[in-house]
Amino acid sequence: MEARACYEIIEGVKYIRASDSLNHSTIATRIICAFMDYLSERNCGGVFSGGVSFDADNFLIPDVSIVCDLSIADRYGNINGAPDLCVEIISRSSVRRDRGKKKDIYERNGVKEYWIIDQISKSIEVYHLIEGRYKLDDVYQVYSMKEWEALEPEERAEAKFEIKVSLFDDLLVDVREVFRWWGESLPVYER
Repeated sequence: MEARACYEIIEGVKYIRASDSLNHSTIATRIICAFMDYLSERNCGGVFSGGVSFDADNFLIPDVSIVCDLSIADRYGNINGAPDLCVEIISRSSVRRDRGKKKDIYERNGVKEYWIIDQISKSIEVYHLIEGRYKLDDVYQVYSMKEWEALEPEERAEAKFEIKVSLFDDLLVDVREVFRWWGESLPVYER
């Protein structure tokens, strides 16, 4: 079998996958650690960062995925079928594909939850699959203190910093932790 780790196939078209930046890798690692810490105590397959093959025309490489049914994983860490959750960290070269074609492929193939992480705006869009269509759950983001202070009181009250993963009853991911840098403390916002 031909190795496909350096490119994705989307609707039959091959796209070279750009190398990850330090920022991108750090965010992916934080998500992987949050998921692995939780899943180590649960009866769910695991966390992956390998390719996902839906069919001959669609081989995607999400930055992170959760697969509870390990029967769809091969010995190389690739997934043959729909993961339960997929995470994409967008970059300038991937933003249109991640929000467009890839989102459509994940939706069409039954991926239950899809996250789009924007490293520039420090935000995470979370989509849940409901009746075969993705519905935006919410947009979770980190604010600078200046941005926070500029928000209206109602906007502050509506701000959410913990993402509840829909696959599990008690898995919460703190968006501030995802975007925190070495030695930096988490922002504390006064509501």
